[in-house]
Amino acid sequence: MLYSYNLLQSFIKQKLVSADQLNDMLNNCLGDTHYKKINNDYVFDVELTANRVGVLASHNNLAKEISAMFDLDLKESSKFKIKHIANPAVMSVKNSAKASCQAYYGIVLNNIKIKESPQFIKDALNNCGLRAINNVVDITNYVMLETGQPMHAFDYDKIEGNKINVRYAKNDETITVLTGDKYKLTEDVLVIADQKKPMAIAGIKGGVTGEIDKNTKMIVLESANFNSSDIYKTSKFLNLATDASVRFSHKLSPSIAKEALKRAVELFEKYANAKVVSNVLETNEINDKPLTIPFNLERVAKLIGQVIDEKDIKRILTKLGYTIKPISKTLWNVGVPLYRNNVLIFEDIADDLVRIYGLDNLDLIPPKVELKPPKDNEFYQFKEMIKNIMVSLGLDEVYNYSFIHEFDTQFLNDQQKSWLVGPKNYLSENYQYLNPVASISLLKNVATNLSYFEKAKFFQIDKNYRSVGDVIFENTYLSLAIYDLNKKQKETDKLLEAKGIIETLFNKLSIDNSKYYFSDKYLKESDKNDTIFKNVIYIYNLDNELIGSLGSVSDRVKTEYKIRNEQKNPQVVLLEIDLSILYKLVIWSIDFKPIPKYPSSIRDISLIVPQKLLVNDVMVEIHLLKIEDLKDIDIFDVYESLADNKKSVSFHLMFRNDEKTLSSSEVDKYLELIKNHLQNKGYIIR
Repeated sequence: MLYSYNLLQSFIKQKLVSADQLNDMLNNCLGDTHYKKINNDYVFDVELTANRVGVLASHNNLAKEISAMFDLDLKESSKFKIKHIANPAVMSVKNSAKASCQAYYGIVLNNIKIKESPQFIKDALNNCGLRAINNVVDITNYVMLETGQPMHAFDYDKIEGNKINVRYAKNDETITVLTGDKYKLTEDVLVIADQKKPMAIAGIKGGVTGEIDKNTKMIVLESANFNSSDIYKTSKFLNLATDASVRFSHKLSPSIAKEALKRAVELFEKYANAKVVSNVLETNEINDKPLTIPFNLERVAKLIGQVIDEKDIKRILTKLGYTIKPISKTLWNVGVPLYRNNVLIFEDIADDLVRIYGLDNLDLIPPKVELKPPKDNEFYQFKEMIKNIMVSLGLDEVYNYSFIHEFDTQFLNDQQKSWLVGPKNYLSENYQYLNPVASISLLKNVATNLSYFEKAKFFQIDKNYRSVGDVIFENTYLSLAIYDLNKKQKETDKLLEAKGIIETLFNKLSIDNSKYYFSDKYLKESDKNDTIFKNVIYIYNLDNELIGSLGSVSDRVKTEYKIRNEQKNPQVVLLEIDLSILYKLVIWSIDFKPIPKYPSSIRDISLIVPQKLLVNDVMVEIHLLKIEDLKDIDIFDVYESLADNKKSVSFHLMFRNDEKTLSSSEVDKYLELIKNHLQNKGYIIR
């Protein structure tokens, strides 16, 4: 924003400081500033923050800031009053768009003499980047520089029907603006129109139909306030930016519109021989009650870290236009000037105070706070540890959106479908539901990678979202996918590979194999309608909590996701682990145990079991007896070629007591207990 030194001086009683001093202060208090000398004037270019453009888009408001910065006095405002003439037949105004036009003031002036403007007006305009045209146009622009309020003058004789209507344009309505450019308008564009046609794009640019020319004798002078967002959108839509549109887009206060009209009439009477021939034509929705904000002096001191003298606070706030009403020694009610629509809360006033007082004047005192290192986020470290382990095992990490399509829901079982929840206004059908089963998104990764790699292993750590009643639960899951196009690869091979990855992961996390077990049985009958897998193995802890599952993907799922066709039918295995449950099994502290003092006793046991039974199920049954002296179980032989779909499995059982040497009879009792338990489960002891 450009400002004239001479025009700023016209608002201040005392002699202004030098241009260098003013430039330094504006740099410190407002924004990046530089200046240059133009003839007998200095022009300052101040880079204002967005919230201050609407407030400081005028020389008189910047003069208030400067008066506070240097403790100067402002000149008294003009006492000029408009002499109304009741003549309703001359012109009428209708506001058909009150939501977009908060205030509209107009007045009719006659006996206009079109001529050159006085030199001081032309100098101010030229120095601030505006072109001097004639006294009518120049006065409206000069008042804009003074007050920040854009104005416009229409040739009265070119207005059809002596009526002005603030309305939205009609679709395909057109207007030719003063630059000669023609614009096609829409119903979203606000215009100033007469009975037949638009005469101006409201808040942006006037049209040629109401243009002031050398023959103009009578004008309608407009001073209005428009909705900032509407002007901004229209300016962008038409690709038309002006000084007026920039000001209106940054939310000018409606309170300045009438004051600007009064100032313009004063200048028109003085420099254009104008005579008022109407009342002030007005239509407005202005709330002219100033905002009052409680201002606590102790709170200010805490906020900035030091006490500012009460006299300095009063002086600065008063110079900036605030009114102060003391309530107690430390509490004031501060009235905010109407034009300061950027001041809404206590901190805004404190910001003004400190800005003018000067940050350089604040003591450099470090904050007296105790610096504590943040607590370790163990679960985050746990996830990072898992990622490192998975990468070390040759898996690649992938990232997927936590959403699924309606298409994906057909592969969820009944319970999983009951968990579905999603945004009401989803961006596309691909993001319709939050993912209740993280591993399902990996099927799309498999389909994509099949075109490039014959086999791959990848994983992701993501959340499952499950809606139960009015509560949405978010649990973090590790999911994994393995596929192989090699026709020699069996489904069992991939399942065992995935199982091996799990066991290696658990081992590296120091989770003892006695704390979990694998099973191919569901805990709940309601879960039996799983539609993703054809063979599934489940992982439980000893409290029968489901840690996770792994399984081979069914042919139907592979077909639907275009993983399987006539040329290829890869083995695909998915794995999913609930990290919140797994996390509870991790032992973060390392316990060192001495080498056992007493010897171990080893017994062997052989069983005949069903062919499809997992060996791990037998080991789990033995662990469930909770024999404290049973330290380890190792399988050493499996023979599957037995009749009646049976197989033989053999185990080493290692017994040891840390306090004594176990006798043979004690070990035999343990062995007998195990045999009886397994026989009761239907297994045959060889």
